[in-house]
This record gives sequence, C-alpha cells and structure tokens, in this order.
Amino acid sequence: MVNLVLRQKGVVNLAKKFHAVEIDASKIDKKLAKRYKLLVSPSVVFVDPDRSIIGMMKGKATTSKMLNYMKGALAKADKNKKAREKKAKRDAKKKAKAKTS
Repeated sequence: MVNLVLRQKGVVNLAKKFHAVEIDASKIDKKLAKRYKLLVSPSVVFVDPDRSIIGMMKGKATTSKMLNYMKGALAKADKNKKAREKKAKRDAKKKAKAKTS
C-alpha cells in the first residue's frame, strides 16, 4: 500500500493535512489494537485531536478509496472541531453568568 497508494500525487497532497504514524502490526501493543479495533493488516485509522476514531479503512486500498476516506475524515474532524468550539463558548457563557450571579 505504501508504494502503490500512499505515494500517489492526490494522496500526498491531501496527506499534508494529517499527521501520519506508521505502526508495525507485528509489534503492536494489544491494548492499542483493541482500542482502535485493529483486526486487519493493513489498516488506516483516522483519529481526531480528542483521540476519537473518525474513520477507519481496513485492508488494502486503491487511491480513490484512500482519498475518499481521507476526505471523510477531514469532514468529520471539522465537524468535531466546530462542536468543541460551540461547547467551549457555551461553557464560557455559563461561567461568566455564574460569576455575575
């Protein structure tokens, strides 16, 4: 997959928006494998800053499949970010209101 898919121009360009970590499945910690449901090799797991899984691609990928998963993960990460920002604003308003009461 590394040579055939991950080096394609479209994937390389979109990958600039990710922080990639490659893990050797033969040396993976069992807790990590369980947490991220790593049952198939190769697998690509997309995780947001809160460590929530926002996408997972199991098995070998084509370039178009990889691009679709990457775009989906970016969309979900953006949605999660907006939700976190909205919650932070709500919490700040509650805190400010509590101080004035």
